[in-house]
Amino acid sequence: APDDGLPPRRDRTATAARVASDFNTVKVATYTYWSDNATWPSEVGPGVPPPELVGVLPSNFTFVKPTYTLDYEYFPVPGSGPNTFIVGVTVTSTDPVFMTKLEQILGRTSPFLAVGGSLTYIIVGADGAI
Repeated sequence: APDDGLPPRRDRTATAARVASDFNTVKVATYTYWSDNATWPSEVGPGVPPPELVGVLPSNFTFVKPTYTLDYEYFPVPGSGPNTFIVGVTVTSTDPVFMTKLEQILGRTSPFLAVGGSLTYIIVGADGAI
């Protein structure tokens, strides 16, 4: 097979498992913060953990990985009332084959949302369910 500069299939599968683990790490940290503060961490940009989670996440945890980037999400749902929001974590990658593999392994249905080359894991849905 030609060298396309992308990781082999087995490496993509292992990386997809790491993404699932990272989603869980962020979810547990987010729930822990919420249970201690009765509020959700604030929205930040891709690759940056919310400041509120820095002391809750494992000390070596990073949102920027060699193959993918995590993005914590906190956003209101338009037209749904003042206290309706979604909390989640999105993964993006420059490797479209990896993103396809990730969607195959984790899924495209709730609690996952696949849009435009990214996959979001919904931690708290618009209905407030956690």
